Amino acid sequence: MKTPLILFPEESFGVGKIDSEFAYEEEAARSIGFPTAMYDHEAAQSGDAIGALIRLPHFGEGQWVILRGWMVPGEAYADLHSALTAQGYVLVTSPADYEQAHYIPMAYPQTEGHTPKTAWIEGDDPDGA
Repeated sequence: MKTPLILFPEESFGVGKIDSEFAYEEEAARSIGFPTAMYDHEAAQSGDAIGALIRLPHFGEGQWVILRGWMVPGEAYADLHSALTAQGYVLVTSPADYEQAHYIPMAYPQTEGHTPKTAWIEGDDPDGA
């Protein structure tokens, strides 16, 4: 297996620059031999997975990818997963695993007893909450 490619978010108004919050991590990853690239977080967040990956260089079929960046809604992550798969990449974390870690109702069964008591409501009705 090739060394996984790590995708970092691009600076919002600094095309071609890693988001400053992740610059040290990106530098550290490169210094120990991980290939790195950038994605457009704003495009990913808005559901434009193709646009988010527009500057992604081709690393070859079957290249493993780790996404390191800000969280996005599960649907946006699934879109990124699909776009990467269509380009021959293999995103290490599946959309189902991402959602389990991202949404407390899905994660809580694994963390209950190790975290504060947690409650939530289901649905989209803020008045009912």
